[in-house]
Amino acid sequence: MNTTFRELLAFHIEAQRGMFIDEAARAADGSGVWIFSAHESDPTWNLFAVLDADVALRHEARIAREFEARGREPIWYLADRDEAAQTHPLPAPWRRFSADRWMARDGADPAPPMPGLSLTRVETAADAEIFNRLYADAFWDGDPDPGASVPIPDSVPDAGGWMEIRHWLVRESGVPKGLLSAVSRGGLTGLYNVGTLRSERGRGLGRALLQMGLAEEARRGATRFFLLTERDKPLEAFYNRFGFRTVTTGGYYRKG
Repeated sequence: MNTTFRELLAFHIEAQRGMFIDEAARAADGSGVWIFSAHESDPTWNLFAVLDADVALRHEARIAREFEARGREPIWYLADRDEAAQTHPLPAPWRRFSADRWMARDGADPAPPMPGLSLTRVETAADAEIFNRLYADAFWDGDPDPGASVPIPDSVPDAGGWMEIRHWLVRESGVPKGLLSAVSRGGLTGLYNVGTLRSERGRGLGRALLQMGLAEEARRGATRFFLLTERDKPLEAFYNRFGFRTVTTGGYYRKG
């Protein structure tokens, strides 16, 4: 597996444009990349991904102005391992408050027979509505915030573009119970929105969903897969069972 953090970061930003990321801009001095969401205030979607910490620290005020202009708190994100640069924790008064994990694997194994389960692609407006409802149940505590972003913002799923986008539902006896999104380009596929209904957890549906999704995307040409874990969720051991290995962890930093 020859996968780097910077490759995955660039892919991730483009994969999420129009879904959760509305703006992305690289600093002219190469110190990092801003990403912003117009609808989501979560730090995951509003941050400065640091590529050169020493340069970024010399231009904190300029970087902060971009956050202030959008009513966002300045959040910096720094990978713990970056093949293109030496990394080190940000100095005080910067404080690391959260973390996530970039994971990748080569290829996929055939999915074992799963009686009663099927993987179906989201193709209609009705399917898209089901997918978005499942997403809210799987990833929100309570009702979503008014105007919150959803994986399929339009009534008809994206038919593709320079990146292929496929949304999948796992059904049990025809009833939708899990979801997964796959974004692909050039043999690399990012997996997003991997989840099941809260009421169905602990039954092995998440494992089945991931096995079926990996196998189907490999059949469609994926030779490498990656995913970014939810912030502060202990998911490494789960994904290790499916052949994923950590490329790097990354930390979210704020002042104070």
